[in-house]
Amino acid sequence: MEQPSETPKQGAASGKLPGQKPEGAHVEAVPHPPKGEEHKNLPTPSPGGATPGQPDQPDQRSAELARNLNNLASEVVVADEWGLFKDARREAVAEQPLHIYQTLALAYQALAAGRLDDVEVGLLTGRAALNRAQNGDRVWQINNHFGFLPIVFIAFSTLLVHWFVFQRWLAIPGAEIITHAAFAGMVGAVLRSLYWLQFQTGKGLLRPRWFTSFIVAPPIGAIFGWLVSLLVKSAAQVVSKGTVETDWRTVSLLAAFAGFKWEWALGWLEEAARSVQTRMKDKTPAKPKS
Repeated sequence: MEQPSETPKQGAASGKLPGQKPEGAHVEAVPHPPKGEEHKNLPTPSPGGATPGQPDQPDQRSAELARNLNNLASEVVVADEWGLFKDARREAVAEQPLHIYQTLALAYQALAAGRLDDVEVGLLTGRAALNRAQNGDRVWQINNHFGFLPIVFIAFSTLLVHWFVFQRWLAIPGAEIITHAAFAGMVGAVLRSLYWLQFQTGKGLLRPRWFTSFIVAPPIGAIFGWLVSLLVKSAAQVVSKGTVETDWRTVSLLAAFAGFKWEWALGWLEEAARSVQTRMKDKTPAKPKS
């Protein structure tokens, strides 16, 4: 006859927890895998860095490859503008694109089809061809590695404006030039040109068509600086009714920023023109009705 199981009270009195097996009872051993096979069935890490047991992230890889492919295509177009493929173009068959353009086209097709491994092969092939073309052209290296011609154009234009405007036309003596708003605007334009130059050469995207912008930047900056100084002085006269004199440092700071940020200067001048136009319309007497 089976003995009844202990009640919770009896178990607590005997010092045993509820559900605890009595002493001497048979306990089944937990099976262990053979030695050397503990990690046999564990998932292996993904080459792309994904968590084991989870799928890779093809969308992220595809987006990164698309970005790299677009950057390579931009560099190829710029290199073609510099004439780096002129020898290959002469050797190519008529009405047939260059080999590097064919490589880019195949890479884009593979990207659209989801063949990401083929896209990587196309990127490596295109990058190798582009590097060979760039390393074989000294003019490209001098300008894109050191910015030689753009710096020469910026320096020549700055010296020309300094000589013609400040020495010949305005005849401003030596140290007083730095207090003129047009000089501050020219300095801002030079800073703008140098900043743009290092930004483009750092990406290998300096184009020959931009040389004109380096030549005209200093005079444009000087003009913007002078116009903004007139606007600041006029606004100060209107607000203070002639009791406050503008400090040349404040005016020069705004003029330099106008030479650096042409869009900001144009927006400010446009806003001032609209304000003047509105006041003129308000002061215009209405025509009497006949």
